[in-house]
Amino acid sequence: RLRHMLYTSYLFLVISLIVLLIWSPWAILGYRWQLKTTIFPSAYETLRNELREKEYRGTVLVLPWHMYLQCRFTPMARVLNPIGGMLAPIPLIFPDNIEMEWLSTNSVNPTSQKITQFLETHDRVILDAIGVDNILLMKHCADAVRYSWLRNVCDAKRETEEYVFYERSR
Repeated sequence: RLRHMLYTSYLFLVISLIVLLIWSPWAILGYRWQLKTTIFPSAYETLRNELREKEYRGTVLVLPWHMYLQCRFTPMARVLNPIGGMLAPIPLIFPDNIEMEWLSTNSVNPTSQKITQFLETHDRVILDAIGVDNILLMKHCADAVRYSWLRNVCDAKRETEEYVFYERSR
């Protein structure tokens, strides 16, 4: 009986040491409060379902043009633009460059460069060249108010509390 107790306590000690070596206290405690769940507005899911039901084949440009942004529905200050996951598998064009107050990168992707040019010039011909059919403006994310000029370039097909879905007439 004593031998069994010693064996059990040694086994517990060895397993504890292995766990401490693999999972340091910093790793275990580092996960606290780091990950937060987000409930996305149902309006985006409704849009995705409608586009899928209609077998949408076009390409949607997503604005604001930021890879990392803050939205009203995100609990953290800045997150990776969540629209790709919310509207999958709809074909989207969304940014691959970083724009923050203290950091800005330029994309080497030709499509991103043309979108940046469109945002500077408001020339619809640029969108024709890259095959953009619709524009989705997320109203409560980042600097969405700066895109009010879109109403002069496109027709609002659908507007909800969360977004404006513009249709481009070619």
